[in-house]
Amino acid sequence: MAILNKIRVTAQALQKRFNERIQPRLDSGLYHLNLYSEKIPSAASNQIKGTKSVMYEVLDQHGQKVALAHIFVLPDGSYGGSGKLDPNEIRSGNTIYFL
Repeated sequence: MAILNKIRVTAQALQKRFNERIQPRLDSGLYHLNLYSEKIPSAASNQIKGTKSVMYEVLDQHGQKVALAHIFVLPDGSYGGSGKLDPNEIRSGNTIYFL
């Protein structure tokens, strides 16, 4: 499927869309996370030593990417910050919403 539209949105608008359309499907097991990248966070992020900066692809039930989201994973495996995924982009039909 070709992407026809790219729409830049605010972080708040992207988070709202993610919380309403993506997170419930993750919670129900319809969507799942796939590790996209993992690195040591920059010093500017003020994370504790051993924290990882992780990017996940959110895949639908057909294995298609519907979102890309970031989260800090603390050394004990718990999530840092708000504890919620922070979306960087969301795909909906032929549109990508991004920061």
